[in-house]
Amino acid sequence: MLLRALAFCLLSGAVLLACTPAADTGCTDTDPCIEGYTCNPDGVCVTAGALSIDTQKLPDGAVGVGYDCDLDVSGGLSPYRWSLESGPGWMQIDDRSGRLSGQPTEAGTGIGVRVEVRDSSYGQGQSAEQAYSINVFSCFDGSTRECYVSPNGYCEQGTQACEDGRWGDCEVRGPSERFDLCGPDCEACDPERADVCIGGQCTCNGSPACEGSQLCCDRCCTDVRDSLQHCGRCGHNCQAQVQNAFGVECRQGACTYASCRSGFLDCDGDRENGCETAVDLEHCGACDRSCEELEHVVALRCDEEGDGSWVCAFERCHEDYLDCDPEAPGCETARDEAHCESCEDSCSASTLGLRCVKDADSAAWHCGCADAQVFHDCGNFQQCCAQICTALDDPAHCGSCEFSCFDYLVHAAGIDCDYPSQEIGFLCTMSGCDTYYLDCDPIAPGCETRRDAEHCTSCEDGCSAGAQDRNCVFDRHLQDWRCGCLDESACAAGQLCCDKRCVPRDSPVHCGVCFNACLGLDGRTSHCVDPDRQLCGCLEKTDCLARELCCEHRCIMHDDSNCGDCGHACTIERGGPHCNPFDIVCGCSEDAECRGFAGSAQVCVPIDGLHGRTVCKCGDSGTCPETLESVCCWVDGARECADLSSDPANCGRCALHCQGGCERGGCVCADGPCPGYGPGTVCDPPDTGICHCPPYSETEPCPEGRSCCLGNLGGSGGPGGGPDEGCCVRICGENQPGDCEY
Repeated sequence: MLLRALAFCLLSGAVLLACTPAADTGCTDTDPCIEGYTCNPDGVCVTAGALSIDTQKLPDGAVGVGYDCDLDVSGGLSPYRWSLESGPGWMQIDDRSGRLSGQPTEAGTGIGVRVEVRDSSYGQGQSAEQAYSINVFSCFDGSTRECYVSPNGYCEQGTQACEDGRWGDCEVRGPSERFDLCGPDCEACDPERADVCIGGQCTCNGSPACEGSQLCCDRCCTDVRDSLQHCGRCGHNCQAQVQNAFGVECRQGACTYASCRSGFLDCDGDRENGCETAVDLEHCGACDRSCEELEHVVALRCDEEGDGSWVCAFERCHEDYLDCDPEAPGCETARDEAHCESCEDSCSASTLGLRCVKDADSAAWHCGCADAQVFHDCGNFQQCCAQICTALDDPAHCGSCEFSCFDYLVHAAGIDCDYPSQEIGFLCTMSGCDTYYLDCDPIAPGCETRRDAEHCTSCEDGCSAGAQDRNCVFDRHLQDWRCGCLDESACAAGQLCCDKRCVPRDSPVHCGVCFNACLGLDGRTSHCVDPDRQLCGCLEKTDCLARELCCEHRCIMHDDSNCGDCGHACTIERGGPHCNPFDIVCGCSEDAECRGFAGSAQVCVPIDGLHGRTVCKCGDSGTCPETLESVCCWVDGARECADLSSDPANCGRCALHCQGGCERGGCVCADGPCPGYGPGTVCDPPDTGICHCPPYSETEPCPEGRSCCLGNLGGSGGPGGGPDEGCCVRICGENQPGDCEY
């Protein structure tokens, strides 16, 4: 056994230190650790103090107020297990955390509470107990609560304050509005007779609570003895409850009706649910009338008569029976020789046979024969084939039921059965061949050779020798056979198979696909210009009319986008936006069409000798392209093309002077202020950079050809039609709604 006490260690005859056993020293219940150590669940001594509950006092509680208290523990080994040894019935403890909780139900003083905690040391572990005494008051001083009293015959609400642990008198504030605390007894209103509490009284939508046979339904006192919507109780709607009936009413608080709707019956006797049973085969006009008594019938049904009554009916009789007696139910007559296909049909006069027989495939009855022996059930020169008396020279049964000329003479036309003589007997004959076949072998019966590339119009005619039209086809126009094609594989490269003939893919009649014809109109010529796209059109100008162009294979008139040539659009640089259809040259009709930028001075002027033609010009310098680099401006009293991207005297627009220079059509503000109009008015950043337009951008000047307006010069291009604000199309003060970007 290991020593569990402190010892002195001697070394070379000298006293050194008091030694403590190692932390992993073994221990048991009978061999405990020394003081200051505890035996853990693995039987090893570890450092731990004695187990104790450190909470010395518990807080007091109040009735109806949640109680919550955490107990503290020290020493021992965690985890701990708590238990409530004694205490009030409303109190409980969390066995892991040691939290006391609950809600006191009654007041009291000196209530005893005793708790125990047990640690996780070796064996059963250590335990510690602690006893407490608590008080439970009716309330906590200073707290308040709602109260309800009825001293005046109606319920009033007020407030109670807590003093010395007890609730004081109810200080009334006014009538109660609570449905569950209302009326002379401050109790819940009867929900059947009232729906709201008003002025401390139970009411039905503000009126006195309902009495007697009246209930509060849909916010109104309703007599439930005769109300259709509230019969006997609120929400009991007779119209929804009573099914398939006429004359629905509420009588003495119960739903009832006058009569059932057509097609319905009341078979359960409950008038509350109306006529719940639909008329069917089991209830045909009456609850106890069944149509199953009709025998030997198919598709039995229950039909309504014109007078509203119902009668059992059926679609047809069973295949083996007939309905020959209208008074008897169902189909009472079995088929026989006297009643075969119908009640009046007798086989005694039939040419098909004297017996009533049933077809094995269709199950239909007919007069015929049953014995295959010749002349037995049939007349002279007849035989019984498939229960039908058939002539011996019938080509389908030529001489016998088993021999068919249609099977013998394959692919033949005009087939018949002849009887030339008794010596020859019965003989199959034909008048020709089927459309798709030829008779090329006189020995073989019928037409054995199918028309193909080797045998087309005749047994000797072949189509395989040609480079195209290698198939044998039937010409629907000629109604005869000829050599042709079935698909493109039978034609040469670049050809189509159309109407069973090989044609070029660029044929005007079959452009790209069969029968896609290119039709010329009004003197125009139409070609198949692109077979892959199945596109018809013109190839050159001569395919079109005199004043037309051939553009992208279409004949079009000269217009503003195609003036003189395809894609040759009219612009300011070429003299104007319009194409003169007579001279086929570009020009203008007014000055505004020559000005692509705000402030441009370019004008529309006539040119002598050209039939009154007018073009855009900038003084003597010709036409400016009206781009940022070239705009017509007044320079030194004359119109000249100016570079708005870099000219400090015309920066971004004509006559806009910049003191600090011009870059990208905006004034540089490093060496001078921004102008009051033009592409920009504010410098950003201050003293360094480009003038910008705040209503449009915090960093950029206006786009090409626009003026920056601040809303102080009039116009109506600003927000909501207000003064010009932002980057505007025209000079500030002259813009219309929608002209400004902001």
